[in-house]
Amino acid sequence: MYLNALSDAWHQLVYTYDGDATKRVYLDGALYAEEVETDFEPQNFCNPLALGRKASSSGSDLWPGDIDDLGIWDRCLGEEEILGLYLSEVLVYGCTNEEACNYNPDANVNDGSCYSCDIPAAHCGEGTYWDTESQNCVIANPSDTDFDGCVSMTDLLDLLSVFGTCNEIPWSCGDPLEYQGYDYATVQIGEQCWFAENLRSENYTNGEVIPSGLSQNDWEMNNLGALTAYGQNDSNVFELGLLYNWHAVNDDRALCPVDWTVPSDADWSQVIDFLGGELEAGTKMKSSQGWDNGGSGTDESGFKGLPGGRRDWDGSFGGLGVWGKWWGKDAYPGYFTGRCVLLQGEHGEANQYLFDPRLAASIRCIKESE
Repeated sequence: MYLNALSDAWHQLVYTYDGDATKRVYLDGALYAEEVETDFEPQNFCNPLALGRKASSSGSDLWPGDIDDLGIWDRCLGEEEILGLYLSEVLVYGCTNEEACNYNPDANVNDGSCYSCDIPAAHCGEGTYWDTESQNCVIANPSDTDFDGCVSMTDLLDLLSVFGTCNEIPWSCGDPLEYQGYDYATVQIGEQCWFAENLRSENYTNGEVIPSGLSQNDWEMNNLGALTAYGQNDSNVFELGLLYNWHAVNDDRALCPVDWTVPSDADWSQVIDFLGGELEAGTKMKSSQGWDNGGSGTDESGFKGLPGGRRDWDGSFGGLGVWGKWWGKDAYPGYFTGRCVLLQGEHGEANQYLFDPRLAASIRCIKESE
């Protein structure tokens, strides 16, 4: 930018040289002057570049104003780039004519797309009309397949001729299952279909939010459903999912998708028996990596059990990398009301234990039996 001493106003001056034969001067984003050398020969300029003065045979003339915001490029800028520099904003292409039907108030560069509002309708095909809200041609009557203005036997025959051509493949266990915006991996283990990763939903099945972010003291005093990331660190959710207390498991609003459920004790016993019993199942259920001190399993079941740790009744965290705990939904009378399946890094067993309902553990959903 430079300040013209005569007009006392700032202007933008851009000089471009394309390295061939053309020199151009742009004033405030617009082409001001252009010179083409007809007898051009490539030159290697080694002389110092002077800014703010003009060298001549009679001496040098200093620029009678101020210069600021100087920029030098090693390539020849295009006209749109120069205009963008002048406007000091991102170029937005579109129709800049306020009287046009497709006027874009955010555009600052006209892309030549402007049209009057009576033009689009003429371009709509037979059986369609121009919708001013969507700015598109839309089908007037979707059932009128031949666009003759009425729905007749011909239209029905057209529909029957293509009926059944959509080869929709039904969902089966092993396919991803979308739930609350996330695709869960699934796995068939014996006659059961399981999630192959831990639940990470922050809402009950009906969409209501599960409380989270509880302090250590609030967690200990709480007797309602709640969830947490291990260590209250959201980066742990990507791989390990979330941890839920048993009050959330026991809530009528449910945690798993429709036709899925938190497994019962019988469901856990079935998968453990299928994998060889308590002494062997743990190794087959643990993931093949991610456990501390060489405690990883073989994961031959596809369960991919990870050591997500737990949040204890008193609000403290522990067991990350060492323990994996998954709730069951069956209730038991007394102080200890929920049963967890426990996998430990140093052992190959899969055991079921009763825990305080304030404990936060992982959740695996299982498809309900048909």
